[in-house]
Amino acid sequence: MAEETQEGDALLGPHILHIQSGHELARRQSPGPSGRLLAGKLAADCQASLELLQPQSDYVVLVVLTERVVVRHGDAYLEAGNGSLLAAAPHQRLSIEFGPDSLVRVVRIDPAFVHARLAPRLAFPPEGLVSFAPVVTSLRGANDTVTKSLLRFLTGAPGRFTERSEEVFVDWLLHHQQHTYSGRSRDRVERDEVAAYVQLLMDNYPFVGRMEYYARAAGVTLRDLIAAFRESGCLPHEYLRSVRLDCVRRLLESGECSSVRKAVTDCGFRENVQFHRWYFQQYGESPWETLRRARSE
Repeated sequence: MAEETQEGDALLGPHILHIQSGHELARRQSPGPSGRLLAGKLAADCQASLELLQPQSDYVVLVVLTERVVVRHGDAYLEAGNGSLLAAAPHQRLSIEFGPDSLVRVVRIDPAFVHARLAPRLAFPPEGLVSFAPVVTSLRGANDTVTKSLLRFLTGAPGRFTERSEEVFVDWLLHHQQHTYSGRSRDRVERDEVAAYVQLLMDNYPFVGRMEYYARAAGVTLRDLIAAFRESGCLPHEYLRSVRLDCVRRLLESGECSSVRKAVTDCGFRENVQFHRWYFQQYGESPWETLRRARSE
């Protein structure tokens, strides 16, 4: 096998790659809009071995997308299959054995961002780097809406909710991946996480139906969902209504709907007195005024 050593690779940092001559480890990276995360994909068309040299400058998260890989995390060897995830701190040894057709997402996270998301969970500020346990965590299926939301920032161009997705992803990681401070979180933060998950789901999937769907997707009861939202200052149905009202306004302003009635029904409302009251309270004008203004611009 040929050996490649690189020091300045933005996605992998300093590393050593062993791969058959004539082959390469395909890489594609996409920085997050905030600069706090850098995500990318590694694709192998043959057996290859990648060792990340210490110290790294960031936390590194691996998400296996296809096939299986063997990961050395410190002194432990772990097999990670499709839909599994593990994380390592900058000072923790990490290497990957790829098989043919293996596809892995790599996420680099700025330590300051990890520590900022961890601090509210604790009764004291975290000291030094957070060590992650050599444990593989299984994500839900690729079609699961929570998983899609968690990994939204990894796919496509940055969108309206990308920065929020970065926060949700790191919060999810700190909650589900065992680390130095696991078990010391406050219950309040767990409720905040539930609210953040569901708000992101509602932002992206506002027309899926009953409120029980969002509770089930977040893995909580409807009562727990309501309690989580109440602490953030609103109720879940109020937040969802606001998202759907935004949908109506966007349709009217963009000209995608030629009538108020169509925009209203397309976004899950009935055109009645109550809807017009909600719309005016949120935007200070009627939907007809929004439509007329859009047509005149």
